Amino acid sequence: ITLAEEEGENGEVQSINVIDFVKYDLERDNLWFNNIVYKQILEEAIANNHQEGFIPSRYFLGHPDQSISQIAVDIMSDRYQLSKIHTKFLDTQDDGQNSLSEETHLDKNVPRVLTELKNAYITQQIKEITQKLKQNEGEYVLLIKELQALKEIKKELAKELGERIIEK
Repeated sequence: ITLAEEEGENGEVQSINVIDFVKYDLERDNLWFNNIVYKQILEEAIANNHQEGFIPSRYFLGHPDQSISQIAVDIMSDRYQLSKIHTKFLDTQDDGQNSLSEETHLDKNVPRVLTELKNAYITQQIKEITQKLKQNEGEYVLLIKELQALKEIKKELAKELGERIIEK
């Protein structure tokens, strides 16, 4: 699935798919999944991404590892159905997809989800450093500098996410 198209140096339109975008964005910020199953899913998606006929949903739904196929089922299943009354008011695009179709919003949703992931990571790092400060571990000056840097990153992520930061 194509996430974005950009015009290259020679005027050619270049597209980037979701898997390539996620890989690039996480590597750029030196982040990767710690959860073994999610890490395996991402690495297999990257490894198979450019193989002809690779369809991630089909690949992971039929995965031999039961935990991976269960995650795929959970992701692919619609937990909520929009009522018939509300579906009447949806905009239908030229290609027949309605405005709630996931594919029509990937260019906004994928970067946002990655920003939310980074925000969760930074929040966890802040909690760990705060805990170290409470336990009198390590050097206070170093921990406080690291905490300040993380809080600055959190402010920037909050701006991107449209959130407000409340300092305690």
